[in-house]
Amino acid sequence: MEFGLSQEQVMLQASVERFLQAHGGLARTRKFIAEGQTRASDVLEGLAGLGITGLIIPEAFGGVGLSFLDAAIVAEALGRFVTPAPFVGTAVLAPLALMRAAVRHRSLSGCPSWRLERLWPGSPFPRRRVPGAMPA
Repeated sequence: MEFGLSQEQVMLQASVERFLQAHGGLARTRKFIAEGQTRASDVLEGLAGLGITGLIIPEAFGGVGLSFLDAAIVAEALGRFVTPAPFVGTAVLAPLALMRAAVRHRSLSGCPSWRLERLWPGSPFPRRRVPGAMPA
């Protein structure tokens, strides 16, 4: 039995950390606070470009289709870099609750065109990206 991260998980971790080294960190968080920003749109957009906002959403519904362990890897990196962007509530709990509610009411069955981005028009939720790929 292996207790380490898989190669894909290491790539995901490295990709998120590379992005946060370039666009996050304590300096970005201080700017966020000093300017009284309500959200760090640049950071959130970049994370969405990596597919982080659709991480646990199945691919059939427009997400990346990864696991809660992958979400924990991302959460750890976001915390390490003191990232001023929502994650657990918006990219894990909200999609999970919406998917469970939709399945419970059978609105997902037989409807492969259902996508979470329809719930947030104009927002970066979700964008599918291969883990490990940096945004263009």
